[in-house]
Amino acid sequence: MSLARLRYALSLTLFKFLSFPLSYPAKLHTHSSPPFIRNVNDAVASFNRMLNMRLSPSIVEFNKILASLSKTKHFHIAIALFQQLGSKGIEPTIPNTITFNTFMNGLCLINNVRKALHLHDKTIAQGFQMDQPADIITYNSLIHALFKNHHVDWAIALLNKVIDKGIHPNAYTNTILIDGLCKSGRLKDAIDTFEDLLVKGYHLNVRSYNVVISGLCREGLLDEALALKSRMEDSGYSPDDAVTFEIIIRALFEKHEHGKAEKLLLDMVARGLLQE
Repeated sequence: MSLARLRYALSLTLFKFLSFPLSYPAKLHTHSSPPFIRNVNDAVASFNRMLNMRLSPSIVEFNKILASLSKTKHFHIAIALFQQLGSKGIEPTIPNTITFNTFMNGLCLINNVRKALHLHDKTIAQGFQMDQPADIITYNSLIHALFKNHHVDWAIALLNKVIDKGIHPNAYTNTILIDGLCKSGRLKDAIDTFEDLLVKGYHLNVRSYNVVISGLCREGLLDEALALKSRMEDSGYSPDDAVTFEIIIRALFEKHEHGKAEKLLLDMVARGLLQE
């Protein structure tokens, strides 16, 4: 394969990688799956009908609908209905841990971090009984949203509070922390945290390495990024999804380090990550 064709193939790979959306919001109205949509519409209609009865049903009946909408990822709708309970003087409760986590995740995804924090604090303060204790999944979305909205110190404080409760971070939590520090301009803190986690034996994965490599590349520290890639592979982690290569190759081309970029391109081809 010629160098020109290698570059062209890489450009297509990068375009697909960067332009493809990570997720799509659930839509209430679509023509692709009418039976499923009718069920959602029926759930909303039933909820509103119960809400407007002269003698409202038990909160348990409302919770069944909220739980169903949450499990099918219609969290925008579930949150909107949940808020209507308070406006009607009905004291809402959290049906179970899955619904609570989904509410938190939904609020965070629509960047309503303050409402997510309020829901969390209210749930804890009023002692709502869930079927399982809150776990790290409950907090990952909230910590990520705080970083995303530039509340770095809040995110770190919440993570420390979670750890103090005896809830152990998982690999995703560690990646959120490192990524949040990198993107908030605190690369040194991110690297120190990353190295500290490695020393303490915490589980890290390719994604954890990639966020540090990306942070190094953004700062123009390309030799350090390449060195970390080598360390990652020496530790048994293989960049087999091409993302690691794409991060570094893009940065190398932007810095006109074509020789190093072309070497990585050839390595991708040899591993079958970039095909002719």
